[in-house]
Amino acid sequence: LAIDRFRVTGEEFTRGGLGVTGGFACQGSVLAVTPGVDTDALIVNLRKKFSDMTGCAIGLSRLPRVNGLSARILAQDAVSMRSAMLGIWRQTRGAIVGCEPSNRRK
Repeated sequence: LAIDRFRVTGEEFTRGGLGVTGGFACQGSVLAVTPGVDTDALIVNLRKKFSDMTGCAIGLSRLPRVNGLSARILAQDAVSMRSAMLGIWRQTRGAIVGCEPSNRRK
């Protein structure tokens, strides 16, 4: 479906040569296969919903060989990262099964 990989060593991290992340401390990805879903419309909706999310920069695109999407997230901290990842997952799951998941207590 997709290959998503990168390698970061401790030496590279401490040297600070990992690329331009604009001061974001966290990087994450969400990959989702979306059978029976208008993925282009879902991506448009996700972009609208998350375009002004504080503490994050999010990029969304279609998967190349299957109906699905890829989200790349840069976040200022782990709390912002978790919020973005869960939000994208909830919206995507809602599009696939017809309703968003219930909130779960810890």
